Amino acid sequence: MAMTAGRKLRRDLDAELRKAGTAQGHVLVWSAREVAAIDAAVQAADHVEVLLARFDIAAAGDPGDMSVAAALCKLSAEIRQHRRTIADMVARLEFGPGKAKSDRHVRSAQARWNREGHVMS
Repeated sequence: MAMTAGRKLRRDLDAELRKAGTAQGHVLVWSAREVAAIDAAVQAADHVEVLLARFDIAAAGDPGDMSVAAALCKLSAEIRQHRRTIADMVARLEFGPGKAKSDRHVRSAQARWNREGHVMS
């Protein structure tokens, strides 16, 4: 099978997870939520690959032709959106025991919850 952009992304993410697990002395696995995010990122990466090929074809056309310019604009927007999706999905992944909470945010939350007269409903 050919190495698509999506397959390369999945391979790289799996390698990063193995590396993080080795560094922590654990075998780490993706959660179901993370698998869904990876699947979405992989699909978006494959779409970007196709869109880039279409962009190259359109870019080889007559630059003065307004339909070519419109096609390039639309393709650019789609490529940007798919790349944003990839970044958003990859940002959801955790390569360790969990996200660290900032001390400032923890103190702020505790102050709200520990206010005098605060009643939990």
